[in-house]
Amino acid sequence: LLSQTSHLTRTIHPKPYLPLFLLRKPPVLAASLSIFMTSSILTLTVLWSIHFQNIFSYTPAEAGGLSLLSNLPLLLAAPLAGALADKHGTYYPISAGFLLMSGSLLWLNQIVHTPTPLSILSAIIPFGIGVSLILTPAYTAVLGSFSEKYLGVVSGMTTMVKQLGNTIGFTLFSTLYSYATQTLLVAQISQQDSLKKISSKQLDGALSHLHTITQKLHLSLSETLLLKKYAINAAQRAFTALNNTAALLSILGFAIVCYMMKKKLK
Repeated sequence: LLSQTSHLTRTIHPKPYLPLFLLRKPPVLAASLSIFMTSSILTLTVLWSIHFQNIFSYTPAEAGGLSLLSNLPLLLAAPLAGALADKHGTYYPISAGFLLMSGSLLWLNQIVHTPTPLSILSAIIPFGIGVSLILTPAYTAVLGSFSEKYLGVVSGMTTMVKQLGNTIGFTLFSTLYSYATQTLLVAQISQQDSLKKISSKQLDGALSHLHTITQKLHLSLSETLLLKKYAINAAQRAFTALNNTAALLSILGFAIVCYMMKKKLK
């Protein structure tokens, strides 16, 4: 799509306002896609914080602290990633970053049913390191591929790609999380005659307004506890699906880097 849009903009005007044809070089396109995909996956940290509060019963301060710790490696590992890119080229840190991200996401799914602060940190800190290993060399790869004549516009386009990734990533992941949670909850509720009176619309965000549902439908204590159990189970399964999706995107990013950058960026 980027390639076709680039061709179209160059055909219409020899000096377009948004020169997407600059991204047609395989290494530059691979680095730009790496920035886009990583920025998209990074928005998971917002949903993690919500999940830690709703499901793990963490306070907002505790969930925020975990989210902060997951982002600290972005500050600490970024200089290391830059040094590795200068010494060994951008291919190795970016590919390592994607592998580290996918591994940490899969590990988070393994500990999600018996979480402790330390076990959660063992997953989210490597995740943050992986993000740093990707973004810093990817920016270097893009900006280093052009002369000073294009640095301004390329820098702006790189920022646009990052913000686009943030916007699309959060929209898709939050929608997937909400849809999967409600679908799984409805499937469980439909098997219980005592809870079939709850409509699918009322189940949207059930954990956040469980008390309202209980009062409105006059649920008994056993029915309320069963509904809560089903809601937590659905959210956990949706959380796992979310992380698996992000892990697959990370593996896809690794494949793209291996195909487009290995022989091009040294």
